[in-house]
Amino acid sequence: MVTTRSMIGLLALAQSVGVLAAVDTSYNSSLNFRPNNVTGLWYPLYDWVGSYYNATLEFELTPTTVGSSTNDSVCTNLQGKTVTAERSSYLAITETGIWDRDPQNPVNLFLTVWPTDYDFWAEPLDANIASVSDYSILSSNPIYSWDTASNTNNFDLNLTTTATNNNTYQLSAEYTYPRMSSVLLNFTSCNPTTTTDSSSETWRMFLINQDDEGPDGFTWSYPTLEMQFDDRTANLTIEGEFMAYPYHPQGLGNGTSVSIAGTVKMVFRGVMDDDRSDILVQGDGQPTWERTVGFANASIILDVESGLILTTLFVGFFSGIFIATPPPLPFVILSKGKSKVGSSMGMAFVLHRIGILAEGTWSGGVLPREAGRLDWAGLWVYAGVFACASSFVFCLLMFWPLRMQVGVKA
Repeated sequence: MVTTRSMIGLLALAQSVGVLAAVDTSYNSSLNFRPNNVTGLWYPLYDWVGSYYNATLEFELTPTTVGSSTNDSVCTNLQGKTVTAERSSYLAITETGIWDRDPQNPVNLFLTVWPTDYDFWAEPLDANIASVSDYSILSSNPIYSWDTASNTNNFDLNLTTTATNNNTYQLSAEYTYPRMSSVLLNFTSCNPTTTTDSSSETWRMFLINQDDEGPDGFTWSYPTLEMQFDDRTANLTIEGEFMAYPYHPQGLGNGTSVSIAGTVKMVFRGVMDDDRSDILVQGDGQPTWERTVGFANASIILDVESGLILTTLFVGFFSGIFIATPPPLPFVILSKGKSKVGSSMGMAFVLHRIGILAEGTWSGGVLPREAGRLDWAGLWVYAGVFACASSFVFCLLMFWPLRMQVGVKA
């Protein structure tokens, strides 16, 4: 017969499968990195403590200037009209590190654009999102746990909390970092009837934030960023001016040098990735996070399906011992007659319930410590105390008849 001790041991074995790796002995909690012990986590994108959001980045472009080296009237098809495009994107709002300074921003903001259904694992684990993503807007150059170096912030982030809700944070900034980067977008061609550049529906777009990116005489200003985020969503809007060229895989231009320029609005409406985000502590003047990813206090750890399945199987097979054990123990051994079996049954199931008090509503009442935090350590202590207390009483009952027999012989 399976004993209570055996069942506890098997459940412990099953639970250990859910712990994805050994403790990261080199982990330094004073830094803004995560432990290097979480399997299924692509660290080049998720190396930092913080909140991560997924969304489609929406582009709204209104060309106001159209030009060509051979014909200034080319692409009037687009002039003054608004076109839209979309790209798959990720947004990270993370803790800053000791390398992020001059000035010290309240958080790091990393917006990256990727191909749809991109295979991140095809990239090396020491990749840098600034170079492998299709497009990025970064408040600071990413510093990774495996490649630390001195760094400066790319632009200033002003942080405020909204007046109506202290749990929502608001960021604003000007994108002043002179980093030239572009993104490929699909929208209306200049002239679909030709075979030149003007027939291409794929454009290479630049967000203008330095003088040599815009066309001659084009008036521009630094792009502005406005964002609100909390523990569920993030809404980011970037507005500024752009310049774009038709794109061909063989290279830019087939002799016409077509270009368009105008205003652009980029909108990100993201939903938090709970599995890859730490717990955002709400109500503080500056965003802080309770570190959960890579720690035992995570509400769910990545890639634990096998551990959950194994735990479920063990519980399904062996949890019946709580029902099967009480009848032969107190009902038969301790009952002096059939008239006492009912009383013994009631007492046995009281002890049985003590052993599983850490389920359902009871554990739910112990787990929340305060808003935004889960007291997993308290729940473990609560469950362990009651399980041990119940086991102790059952063991006492198991050996009580032997004590009485010894007393009779004496």
